Amino acid sequence: MKSYILLVALISLSAVAAHQLKSNKSTQAHQFYEDCLKESGASAAQLDALKKGDFNAVDDKAKCFLKCLQNKKGILENGVPNEAAIHKVMTPAVGNSPPKNTLAKCNGLKGANECDTAFQIYKCYRQEHVGLI
Repeated sequence: MKSYILLVALISLSAVAAHQLKSNKSTQAHQFYEDCLKESGASAAQLDALKKGDFNAVDDKAKCFLKCLQNKKGILENGVPNEAAIHKVMTPAVGNSPPKNTLAKCNGLKGANECDTAFQIYKCYRQEHVGLI
């Protein structure tokens, strides 16, 4: 998994604090991943395919994994994209905020259910070369 937050240390004490914070975020991200894997029943092979952008054989379990992960990260709230959380997650990953047209295009997608909506949003951002997860 990609690291979501990288803090720049200005002095040695803040470097120690930043390292601790990064470690906690990494641990939290791993815990989210494990929780959602267990909750959804998705296979590791499907998740690897998703990470690579292979959407051909995505099943409902993998879609529900995405929904779970996006909910835990605050990206989705009750099936609705949270733009503030999207900016927070994306900015460290891509170096800047996603373009407004990408936000409008991807955040406006609706699937057959909440799991499919999470998948459609993930797929859209992935195709727009923006990392959401």
